[in-house]
Amino acid sequence: MPGLFINMSFSKILVSSTAQTQTAIVTDKRESSMSMIEIYTRPGCGYCSHAKRLLASKGLTFTEYDVYEQPGHLDDMRRRTLGRSYPQVFINGCSVGGFEELLELEQHNQLPNPHN
Repeated sequence: MPGLFINMSFSKILVSSTAQTQTAIVTDKRESSMSMIEIYTRPGCGYCSHAKRLLASKGLTFTEYDVYEQPGHLDDMRRRTLGRSYPQVFINGCSVGGFEELLELEQHNQLPNPHN
């Protein structure tokens, strides 16, 4: 599987590489077993709806930040990532990218396990 690196020693690092995005998800074994998922969204965004539906279908809980409802979240998102499209997804504080990158993680069974 090109573009994929898994280190199982102390931390698990998954790197997904697309033409425009390199993404790292770091899950440190010292952290709690629950993964923290955050998603920045905007109203009327179909990809945002798909991303939330995908996470929910996997039994994953997430915190949603609607940047129109609370504009301060837009500043937070811009500080955390160069991504300017919606949604912007973070797992354990690391930028995943948007819906397509999230879908790629799901297709490679690399999303967090909600039962750990």
